Amino acid sequence: MALVYPLVGSLFLLLFFYYFSVMSLIMFFSVFLTSLTSLAFVMYPLIERYLPRAASMNIQLCCLKGTLEQAIVVFFSCLILILWMVTGHWLFNNLIGLSLCVLSICVLRIPSLKIVAIGFVALFIYDIFWVFFSERFFGENVMLKVATTAATNPMDTISQTLGLSGIFISKLQLPMKVIWGNRLLGLGDIVIPGALVAFAAKLDHIQFKLNYLQQTKYFKLSFIGYCVGLAMAMNAALLLEIAQPALLYLVPSTLLPVLYHSYSKQHLPLIWGGFAEEPVV
Repeated sequence: MALVYPLVGSLFLLLFFYYFSVMSLIMFFSVFLTSLTSLAFVMYPLIERYLPRAASMNIQLCCLKGTLEQAIVVFFSCLILILWMVTGHWLFNNLIGLSLCVLSICVLRIPSLKIVAIGFVALFIYDIFWVFFSERFFGENVMLKVATTAATNPMDTISQTLGLSGIFISKLQLPMKVIWGNRLLGLGDIVIPGALVAFAAKLDHIQFKLNYLQQTKYFKLSFIGYCVGLAMAMNAALLLEIAQPALLYLVPSTLLPVLYHSYSKQHLPLIWGGFAEEPVV
C-alpha cells in the first residue's frame, strides 16, 4: 500500500504537466472545499483554548442557528480563502497550505515502522527522479514546471464575465506549497516527514502507556532530524542554485535516526510490525 503514493503522485504530476489548465481548475475547487475543512480543523482548538465560552453561546443569523464558536470559524475560514483569491498573497497561501498539512498529518494512519520505511524509500526515489531526471524523458523538469506555474484564477474569469473585472487577481499560485521569497516547499515535503514525526510521538506515548519501553526519544530524534534535513535542503538549493528534491535530505535525516535508535535499544522487532494498539497519527 505504501508504494501506491509515489505511483499516484507520478500520475498526477504528468496530468498537471500535460493538462495544467484543466487540472489546475479541478484542483482549485478541490482545494477551496478542502481548505474550508482544514482551516476550521486548525481554528477550533485555538478558539476552544482562548475563547472557551464561545462554544456555549448560541446565536442566530437570519435562518441560520449555531454557536459563536462556529460563526467565528466559518467567518475566518471564508475570509482567508477570499483574501487568497483576491490578492494571491503568499501569507494566505501559506495559511491554507499549512492547515492542509495539519489535517493530512492528523488523518494519516501509519500502522508500523515497516510501512514507514517502505513508503519513505519509494518516495525518496520518486522525488529524486522527478527533480533530477525527468527532463531527460519529458524535455523539461516536470516537478519544477508544475510547482512554479501559476494557475488561472477562475474567480477572475467569472467576475470578468459579469463585468466586474479587477476584483480578483488573474494568476494564482495554488496552495500546494509554502512560499517565502523566491523559495518554495511542497506540502508533501511537510506532510510525509511530518507523518513520521507524529508516528514517533505516538510511539513514545503508547510505549510508555503500555510499559513496553521506557524513556523513549523517537519524537525528539525525528523532529530534530526534520529540522536538520530541511536546513540541508535549503542550503543545498542556495549553494548549488538549482531545485533540490527536499526528500533527498528529509528521508535520511528523519528515518535513519529512528531506525538506528530502535535497533540500538533492541526495540526494532517490537515496533517494526506495529502494536496491537495501533499507533495512529
